[in-house]
Amino acid sequence: MHDSNLALSAASLGASITLCLTGCSLGAHSSQGSAATTASPSASVPQSASCKTPSVQYTPSPDKSSGLSAIPWVRGEPRSSGLIALLWYWPRQWEKEQLREARIFTGGVAPAGYNVKILWTFVAPSARGDGGRELIVRGQRLEGNETFTQRFARIGYAGERGPPSYASIIDVPRPGCWRLDLTTGQLSGSLRFLAIEVG
Repeated sequence: MHDSNLALSAASLGASITLCLTGCSLGAHSSQGSAATTASPSASVPQSASCKTPSVQYTPSPDKSSGLSAIPWVRGEPRSSGLIALLWYWPRQWEKEQLREARIFTGGVAPAGYNVKILWTFVAPSARGDGGRELIVRGQRLEGNETFTQRFARIGYAGERGPPSYASIIDVPRPGCWRLDLTTGQLSGSLRFLAIEVG
């Protein structure tokens, strides 16, 4: 378990967020539930027919204030929450193929060795000022009873009146269909990912 304090200024928005998402250890996390099992290479991509993930978008994201609108993103539920997730870990090959299924790698690390980094932002105008200092991410594997919990500090690149945003490294413990429930302050949202084991 480890802690990292994030203090980003509006004047250095682009550089600060990029630096943090490419090198920082973010937040403190704990994991609960069964340990991950080792799958064979042929089972690294689980059956996804029943995992109704949001569709990955390749158009500019609704978060115009961050300067990161070109990153692939997904929208959380309910839509009124304004929750979006910028998928920093998204491989170039998936982007080239315009893959729409929201996938995530297990263990917090992508095949190329970089971390599974997501920037969570609540972009709804009504969300301004309602986010807390900490985002709690609770994962539930829909094919079983495995769970995990992570916590991440808020980043203040647009000040207190900006969209509540939280940089993270998500560590899903095993493959399968996972629902992530996010809460912070008075805000909440959820979405599903198909977790794939790095083999």
